[in-house]
Amino acid sequence: MNFDADKKTISTLLNCKKEFKIPRFQREYSWEKPQLKEFFEDIISRISVDADGNLSTTEYFWGTTLFVGSFTDSSCKSLLVVDGQQRLTTITIFLSCIRKAFLKIGNTKLAEITQSYVMSMDDNGDPYKILVNETPYPYFQNMVQAENASETVAVTEEEKNIKDAVDYFNSCLKKDKLTKYLKEHFGTAHTFETSNVYKALRDQLLNSVIIVVSTQDKHQANMIFEILNAKGKSLDQLDLIKNQIFSVINREEPSDEAKVCWKQIKDILYSRSTGVDFSVFFNHYWTSKYHRTIYKRLYSNFKSTIKKTEQSYFAVCNPPFRLKFLV
Repeated sequence: MNFDADKKTISTLLNCKKEFKIPRFQREYSWEKPQLKEFFEDIISRISVDADGNLSTTEYFWGTTLFVGSFTDSSCKSLLVVDGQQRLTTITIFLSCIRKAFLKIGNTKLAEITQSYVMSMDDNGDPYKILVNETPYPYFQNMVQAENASETVAVTEEEKNIKDAVDYFNSCLKKDKLTKYLKEHFGTAHTFETSNVYKALRDQLLNSVIIVVSTQDKHQANMIFEILNAKGKSLDQLDLIKNQIFSVINREEPSDEAKVCWKQIKDILYSRSTGVDFSVFFNHYWTSKYHRTIYKRLYSNFKSTIKKTEQSYFAVCNPPFRLKFLV
């Protein structure tokens, strides 16, 4: 199987002088508020503040994308998006909203730079759309990509999803909302210039890492797509929660407290004569202590409910929890 795989930042990907075309057979843009909320919180939660109160970005992994075409062949001007179009569309919408936010506060320079990740210019100085999606034409182009974006009536379900995404990000970028997000994130009130917050959000996204897989054979692209999406077992909701807890409570010396807590819970559950599945137990525990949710949304509920600190995460799996619910 002939393919290339490379690690790129999103900035490098969008600046590679290629068009990314979404084939007509691809599903329409379908992200809704839960996905948009997770997208935004993944960005803002990765921003850090140093001792001098300056905002800075950290590395973050946005997953794998798959294209038909070549990134190294200069004669190949466009690539087909086989996997990753939902993320690429959302990234484009978010950057468009950041651009408009810069304009509202009068920072035209940063607005122009941000727009270059949505619309670029070829070597002849002619503009082109980095993401080419003809299904919602001309709604997506007018509402999101145009430099002078205009409000257009959303007709189709896809157009309504695009509008909802634009409205959601515009709401998140309002000063009062950002102040609330940052206060919750840093645990204290910091005063930041609005333009610096917008820049940090933009740079956090652009500096994040994505794995880019490409092949020039459409048949091989379909095979790779199946391997990436259909082979093996997807991570369970409890696996995702465990990974989140262990990433925050990451001290291993003098003892790996998170690992010890997790193992003791499992030992108690599996030592019973009937045997209790950990995921079933955790779902019941979550319902009794927090709120009812379907299992497939347990991880997203965990992230939105539990503050991302060692103390909060220990409260989920500490000894009183084990004794109260398991003994």
